[in-house]
Amino acid sequence: MKKTFIYIILILISCMGFFSACEDMYEVHEKFVENGEILYLTKVDSVEFFAGNNRGEVQFVLDNAIKVNRVVIYWNNKMDSIVTEVEPTAGMDTVRIALNDLPEGSHQLEIVTKDILGNKSIGVTVFGVTYGDKYKQILKHRAVQELKVTRIKTDIAWMNSAEKATAFELKYINVENEEVVKKYEPSENMMTITDIKIGTNISHRMHYLPEATALDTFQTDWLELMIDLPTGEFELDKTQIKGLALKNDNLGESWGGSISKLFDDILDNSNHYHTGQWNDGPPLTFTFDLGDIVKPTRIKIDCRPGQAARFPKNFDIWGTSDLTDAETDLSCDDPGWEAEAISKGWTKIAYHEGIVAPSGDATLELNFADFTQNMQPMQYVRIRVNNVWDNSIFLNLGEITMWGEY
Repeated sequence: MKKTFIYIILILISCMGFFSACEDMYEVHEKFVENGEILYLTKVDSVEFFAGNNRGEVQFVLDNAIKVNRVVIYWNNKMDSIVTEVEPTAGMDTVRIALNDLPEGSHQLEIVTKDILGNKSIGVTVFGVTYGDKYKQILKHRAVQELKVTRIKTDIAWMNSAEKATAFELKYINVENEEVVKKYEPSENMMTITDIKIGTNISHRMHYLPEATALDTFQTDWLELMIDLPTGEFELDKTQIKGLALKNDNLGESWGGSISKLFDDILDNSNHYHTGQWNDGPPLTFTFDLGDIVKPTRIKIDCRPGQAARFPKNFDIWGTSDLTDAETDLSCDDPGWEAEAISKGWTKIAYHEGIVAPSGDATLELNFADFTQNMQPMQYVRIRVNNVWDNSIFLNLGEITMWGEY
C-alpha cells in the first residue's frame, strides 16, 4: 500500500511538470505569432542568369506554386526591383523575366515569390554580369597578315580570330558603286574578292559573344583598309599565270612537257615545255593568261637546262586585254597571220632576232620599252616562235618570268 502511494505521488509530479512545459511552449508560440503567423511560399528553383548588352534575363522554375501570383527581383542592394505577375500553378512552370536597363558590371540579385495576401518566400540569390561600352572597348580587330591587290582581284590573308569571336564582316564598294557586306566564319583566314572598286576602302569588323548563353553579340567599330594598286614595277605572280589553248597553239606536251611548267619556278632539265612531233613546228604559237591586267615591262625566258640548241632564235610577242573573238584561224607561218592577229585585237609588243647562238644554260631578257613606248594594259600574252637555233624541229623552254606595272 505504501509503495502504491509513492507511485501515485511520482505520477502527479510528472504531470505537473508536463503541463508546466506545455504552458511555457504556448507562451513562446504566442510571442512568435503575436503579429500573425508567418507562411512561407514556394521559392524559385533552378535559377539561371543570361547576360546581355546593358540588360539581362533571369530564368527559374516554379514547382507547385499554387498560391504564388507574382515574383519580385531585387538588385543594387534592393534599391532597384521589378515585379512580374505570374499564374499560380499546381505543376512545374519555367519563367523567364527580362531586366532591361541593367548597368554594365557584376550584379547580385534576390528573387522572392509573393501571394495576394503579401506572404512571401525565402529569397533566392543569383549572381550575374552584364556587358556594355567598357567590354566593347577591349574587343580586338582582326589583323591583316598579307594583302595582295591586282586589277582583277584582292587577296587578303588574316591572322587568326580572337577567342569568343563568332563572325567576321567585310564591307566595300563594288565596281557597280554598290555597297556590299559579306559575313564569314571567324575560322576563315583566306579571302578573295573580285569585285572591289580599286582605290576605295574595305572596312572590316569582328562579332563577339561574351558568354556561350549571352543574349547579345558585340561588334567592333568598322576599321578601314585601303585597297589600292601597288606602284612601280613588280614581278607577276606565277601562281596566277595559266597556259591557254587557243586555236593552232602548241602546248609543249611532248616527253613529259607542259606549258604549265613554264610558270612553276622550277628550272630543271626534267621540268620543261617540249615540242616533239614532226608537224609541231616551229613555226608555232603558245598563249598564257597573266592572271592580272597589267602593263608588261619585261620578260625573261630560260632554256631547258642543257638544251640551248633548242632555244628560240627568231620570235615575236603579242598581247591583248580581251580574248573575245581573239583566236586566229591562219597558221602562224602564213603571210597573212599578223594582219589577222591585229584584226582580232592583238598588239605586237616585242620581237627578237637571234644573232649569236646561245650556249650552256641560255637566258634571254627583253625590255618592252625598247619596242613599245605606249604600252597598254593587257592580260593575255601570245608568243610566236618562227624558228629555233640549228634549225631544230624541237623547241625546249625551262621557265618564263614577267614583270609589269599598273
